[in-house]
Amino acid sequence: MSPLKLRWDSIGIPLIDVLSTRDPLFAVELSSFRDLPEDPDDSAVVLDQLLAKVSHVLEMLETANKDWEGRSAKVAKNDSSQLAKAINRLPSLRRL
Repeated sequence: MSPLKLRWDSIGIPLIDVLSTRDPLFAVELSSFRDLPEDPDDSAVVLDQLLAKVSHVLEMLETANKDWEGRSAKVAKNDSSQLAKAINRLPSLRRL
């Protein structure tokens, strides 16, 4: 079985774009991930690093009592179903 290849421009960049609309801290903290990984067609390792950073930012925002029902979260409401589907698929992709 061949390894699963994850294209950065299909997974990483859209995730960064959506999260950056939710809170400016995501845009700042994830900006270094906008640079293409060494192999943009096989970015599973970088995606794992991105998700770890996202988790860290979420912890910081929760500690600061981020109002997720505020205006910035509503702007991205239309993207949330696609994002939720992608996030739900991540555990199965990590097992591969």
